[in-house]
Amino acid sequence: MNISYKRFRRTFTAEIGGLFPPNKAKGWQREIVRPVSSWTAIVIELSEMPFPRRFLDLFLSPLFFADKSPHIVILVRDWMNFSMEIESLRTGGGAPRQQTRSAQITSGLLSDLKKDSKK
Repeated sequence: MNISYKRFRRTFTAEIGGLFPPNKAKGWQREIVRPVSSWTAIVIELSEMPFPRRFLDLFLSPLFFADKSPHIVILVRDWMNFSMEIESLRTGGGAPRQQTRSAQITSGLLSDLKKDSKK
């Protein structure tokens, strides 16, 4: 999914447990949220969603959306670098630079859970 930087209002960090309290999550969501509840996520507030929410719900996990406001929740490995790069692009602070492996957006949530469960 491509989202224009022009739609970005602001970005901020939040703990996964604050966005999705494990004691209020149900079933499979609780199993995913509990081990990563202390991890930091980037919340990207948007002026509007790129597609209608009901369409996005068909393809994305509910854990991408903390509430009904237009935003996306992303769990990243190097959240400080990612946040600075997003803010720089949003404000026109420079051209996108080549991302390093540590700065790439990853879907590391499930792979990291597998690693943690093996410990």
